[in-house]
Amino acid sequence: ICFYGVGNHGGGPTREQIEFLMNLKEASKDVEYIFSTPERFFKELEKYSSFLPVVEDELQYHSIGCYTSNSKIKKLNRRAENMLQASETWAAISAFLTDFTYPVEKFEDSWKTLLFNQFHDTLAGTAIKEAYDDAYEQFGKVISTSSDIMYEALFKIINNIDTQGDGIPFIVFNNSCYENDGYIEFEPWMGHIEWKDSLSVVDSKSEKKIYQLIPHSALVRNKYRIVFKDVIPPFGYKVYWIRETNGKNEYETDLRMGEDFVENEYYKLEIRETGINLYDKWKERYVIQNHQFVIIEDHTDTWSHGIDRYLREHSYPKFESIEKLVEGPLKSVFKVNYRFNDSEIDMFVTLHSKDPVVKIRYRINWHEKFKLVKLYSKINYVPKVLSEIPYGVIEREANGKEYPMQRFIMLEEPDKEEGITIINNGKYGYDVLDDEVRISILRSIPYAWHDPYKIPDKEYFDFLDIGTQEFEMWFFSYNETNKYDVFAFAEQLNKPYIALNVWKHDGTFPPTNSFLSVSSEDTNVWVAAIKGSEKKPNEEIVLRILELKGIGGNVELEFVDKKFLVKMKPFEIKTCAISKNGTLIETNHIEKNNT
Repeated sequence: ICFYGVGNHGGGPTREQIEFLMNLKEASKDVEYIFSTPERFFKELEKYSSFLPVVEDELQYHSIGCYTSNSKIKKLNRRAENMLQASETWAAISAFLTDFTYPVEKFEDSWKTLLFNQFHDTLAGTAIKEAYDDAYEQFGKVISTSSDIMYEALFKIINNIDTQGDGIPFIVFNNSCYENDGYIEFEPWMGHIEWKDSLSVVDSKSEKKIYQLIPHSALVRNKYRIVFKDVIPPFGYKVYWIRETNGKNEYETDLRMGEDFVENEYYKLEIRETGINLYDKWKERYVIQNHQFVIIEDHTDTWSHGIDRYLREHSYPKFESIEKLVEGPLKSVFKVNYRFNDSEIDMFVTLHSKDPVVKIRYRINWHEKFKLVKLYSKINYVPKVLSEIPYGVIEREANGKEYPMQRFIMLEEPDKEEGITIINNGKYGYDVLDDEVRISILRSIPYAWHDPYKIPDKEYFDFLDIGTQEFEMWFFSYNETNKYDVFAFAEQLNKPYIALNVWKHDGTFPPTNSFLSVSSEDTNVWVAAIKGSEKKPNEEIVLRILELKGIGGNVELEFVDKKFLVKMKPFEIKTCAISKNGTLIETNHIEKNNT
């Protein structure tokens, strides 16, 4: 099969191309050329399907620079995907339970705009600068439209929740099928009331939540930001109140901070000029050492044509300072500053009390050219690399090649189901060679530079990734008992909780609720998507479920007040539709057999 047409993006054929092919047919007596369609081609192949080779591995790698070029478009793509999914989730639930109308046309338009900008040069970071001016605006439209839909759907739900109670109410929603058993940060509207030590954060059972006041976003008076830990039920919510109570906000913490270290019951994290070291107290050894940025000379074109890996030789930024930003019983934060020529790098290293995840926010102000920046870590063993791909995980070798990933890579010890996971919120490239791990962060090369075109002496062209960017990574040291928690943490980072001020009113929904949950004694699953059905979006809700362990088993699914038993095959992606009459049917991925 040979495709023809204008460009390499599905453009229609020209008269000149058709005439050329007709002349080729006349000139080629030994080969028959047929104007046809892909459908006809594959129909013909069915005759030979019994002895055609089957590919059960990844397909061809091409142009490794595309995994990293243009950090902004990569981050916007991740945000748009996650916001659209969260918006569909709450729109579907809200339409099922309230008088909210599922906005089919807005979702269809948003998905089409997102997919249009996942065209192989736009998302790859290899298009011209002028194209990105449009793409940024279109991604922004997708994010804004999805956000508007989501909040409208959420407030329809909030209108039905009982928020009566003493104090100032606020609500936290969980975007995931997993319990959000973690830390919540929120800046409540206090009406310019000064915070008092006698104030508490309480739930509907009047249970006080230990909180910590931390720096807030605005430099104005009587503005406060709190952090506290609690469990938000899957695809659900929980209402809290800030009120005056008896007793003190006291907590026996495991969090301890020194001048260059911070530790909790899980880790000791050391800040050194050579990087960050992470010691796992349960495993009694370092799971990461020398975590820092490395700078690599990169004179490959925007696509990085002709190579399958980047140079191992690198330079380091200069360590400048370490500063305590937050120190408290629940949360402690270091700011670590580095410089490289005219560029500046900050790491905001966060550790929470009794939390198995280390969270680092990175801020880079970059002004160098022809450089590749990676985040380096040494793990002291040659790992089995498990990289997330769409709806699954694939094993790859630690061979130094540049590979694509989605939200995380798991670096597993040989012959053990334990290791360290690195979770991201907008980076897509990495390499692992022996015990050295490098996550690709940015490439400052010219826009749309295609080898063998030579760079002119006069620099009239623009460079990618110049300026400021921020991103976040989470580090989770796992064992065989909690290995699949990586999916929950990846959800928390990429689709974080939603915290909102609310008003007091009656409602039929309780102050704490889960609309949908899944459980299994046999395996682990992930509800990757929730949406309204194509045929009856206001009356049917569609779920997409992935089996994670590769062993299959029975899964109990509870939606609103109905329970269903679903049987999952190993690594199966199953689509189910639940209707308002309380029935569940299995359908294919495009809902063709959903009657």
